Parts: sequence; structure tokens; C-alpha cells
Amino acid sequence: MNPEKNFFPKVEVTASEKEIHFAKAAEELFALKEGAYFEYKLAEPKWEFLMYLSRNHPVLFHGTNIDVEALEPRQGMCTSKAFGRLNAVYATTDPIIPVFHSILNREEISGEFVTETDERGEVDKRFGHNYTFQISRSIANVGEKAFANGSLYILSRDGFEQGTDDEGRLIDEWVNQSSVRPLAKLRLNKEDFPFLSEVKILEDQFPNK
Repeated sequence: MNPEKNFFPKVEVTASEKEIHFAKAAEELFALKEGAYFEYKLAEPKWEFLMYLSRNHPVLFHGTNIDVEALEPRQGMCTSKAFGRLNAVYATTDPIIPVFHSILNREEISGEFVTETDERGEVDKRFGHNYTFQISRSIANVGEKAFANGSLYILSRDGFEQGTDDEGRLIDEWVNQSSVRPLAKLRLNKEDFPFLSEVKILEDQFPNK
């Protein structure tokens, strides 16, 4: 297998005031009792702090609007690769996609949604690649109820295995086939998702599903 790939490599720069704030907040987060909610008090957007965590600490992220003490393995339903069809807890080093998952109101919506990253062409320098977020028209028709408050689960990489596509290339998906207790949790709402205004509508393939 290829060596582990860091999708958000640490950048050696002079510590800015923002980074000093993030470093202090990270210390407070990791000092919490396991699984506790972290009260974010900084002026910077939460996604910036989460990117800092990803680049500087061996953590993973999982997003949901269900509040639980531990994440339990669930059957993956991905159709594009075998690794996405395991019975496992899935997580990623990229916090942005889990933020999107955390604010989807699963009690109100049914239908398809798509998340993609693309490193071709001119990429968004804040993230190192571009994102595409799409929801089905049936989800969009729910209106504001399609989104709800959620939680981002911040996880240790211990016990997780990094995945590959069907050609053996490493991808930014990780699995743990056991129950996982988070290091900490972070409350989120739709305003914490930086691409909310850019979510596109995907026509339903199975409108009666």
C-alpha cells in the first residue's frame, strides 16, 4: 500500500495572531473530558479552526445531527468503490464535508445528495481544492427545514484505517469497524457551512424513492 498521504500538509509559517488563538483553543479542546462539547468562542469562522486542527493534529471528523456518546458502525452505501461499502464508522481529515453532513436535517429530508472535491484547474487556496455540493430537488423543496443544527465529532485517528479507491490509490476516507467515542464534539448550524449559498440542485434519479 502507498504511504499515508497527508491531504492537508502542515505549512511552516510565522505564527499569526489567529494561529495563536487557534493553538490555545486546540489546547482547551484536547483538555476536555472525552466526548464533551467544546464551546467555541473565537471570532474566526469555525471552519477555519477546524482546518487548523486538521493541518496540525492527528484528528478525523464525522458530521451528523444526531447526538450520541459513541459512533456505531453503519453499512456504507457508496456505489463507486468497494471501500465505501463497509460496515464501519467513516471519517475524513477534511472537516468541510462533515460540516455539510452535520447540518442536513435527516428527519425532514429524503433524496440524494452529492459531495465532491476537485484538484484540477485553479483551486481554492483556502482549502487546496474545490468543492461541489449538490442536493436533490426533493430536498431543496423542503426549504429551510432541509438544514438543522448538528454536531461535528472530532476523533482520534487511532483505530482508523485510511481507504483506497478500487485502483489502490489512497483517498481521504477512513474507517473504524468498532464503536468510536469522540475526543470532543462541536455544535454547528447552517451558518457555519462556508458553501451554503453555493449548494446546487441535483435532479432526482429516483423521485418516488
